[in-house]
Amino acid sequence: MAIFSKSFYWLHKNLFSSWWSSFFTLLIIGFLYYIVPMAAEWFFFDASIATRSVRECYDVGFRGACWGFIPLRWKLFLFYLYPAGELWRVLLAFLLLFVALVPIFKSNFKTPGRRKKFFYFTIAYPFIAYWLIGGGLFLTPVGASQVGGFMLNIIVGVSCIAISFPLSILVALARRSRLFFLSKMTVLFVEVVRGVPLLMLIFVAATMLNYFLPTGAHYSLLFRVVIMVTMFSTVYLSEVMRGGLNALPRGQAEAASAIGLNYWQGLQLVILPQMLKACIPSIVNIFIGMFMDTTLVAVVSMYDALGAGKATMVSSDWKAAGREIIIFVAAMFFVCCFCISRFSAHLEKKLKTEHAR
Repeated sequence: MAIFSKSFYWLHKNLFSSWWSSFFTLLIIGFLYYIVPMAAEWFFFDASIATRSVRECYDVGFRGACWGFIPLRWKLFLFYLYPAGELWRVLLAFLLLFVALVPIFKSNFKTPGRRKKFFYFTIAYPFIAYWLIGGGLFLTPVGASQVGGFMLNIIVGVSCIAISFPLSILVALARRSRLFFLSKMTVLFVEVVRGVPLLMLIFVAATMLNYFLPTGAHYSLLFRVVIMVTMFSTVYLSEVMRGGLNALPRGQAEAASAIGLNYWQGLQLVILPQMLKACIPSIVNIFIGMFMDTTLVAVVSMYDALGAGKATMVSSDWKAAGREIIIFVAAMFFVCCFCISRFSAHLEKKLKTEHAR
């Protein structure tokens, strides 16, 4: 009886607490009753995954989604033209990413100094990942033109996040600096980059950026795109950081100075932890937006997951499976963005708990 009583109380409190609440509850239940069976039938019960073309799918009698392109072209969507014999390098780089995130997830280490070792690995991870994926020095080189699919979105997104995060803190501090030229030049940089669409910066990476880079070396299109997207995300992140710094009471810096901390110590131990804690939702929001914007690389002939989907739609076998292909690509992005969002919630909860202690 206690369970029924609690259930009735929960339903009354959350779903039927008023006439309006009851109306919208019944409206949403009716909508779900109508739409869920249709969606389930199209997605699962009347769908096919073992056919080799849309025509075969309909000839067999399926009237739902044709997912047959997934087992046939999964490598194209995930890795594009990356050599099949070298895929272990991509998977190893992906697994090492989780090792690099250990200092962020885990705060208590049993052995003193282990956290510092993990932190050094986190700093070295971008170079290790670049070596594993690109090759050279005991590994077979793989050209940037062979890197694509969803792997390309992850490479551009993770690289830009990892590089732009520390840069944005420096830009925010430089903009608040009392040094006249440093402050004004930072303002000019922020205003210029913020006033240009990301799509135009990607075009600049493809056409003009080579003229501004040191001569005598070849810079791949992927490298140039990462530079421009990083610059764009750095500017937006720096504004979030600056807002967080401005929101902190002036007394925090004065208190750090009063206990004998110099500027950099006060920044590291007092100012930045509070500022980052307050800015986590905005930072994650920019990270997710930036990850979604990595699909713009398709305009300069780079085949990311969306580009691989377009290439599949061009083939005669899957020309009529446009809806399924778009849904499949969207699902891949949703899984990644949902994980980032959950990570943000975990980080907020962790910092809140540590603060409570």
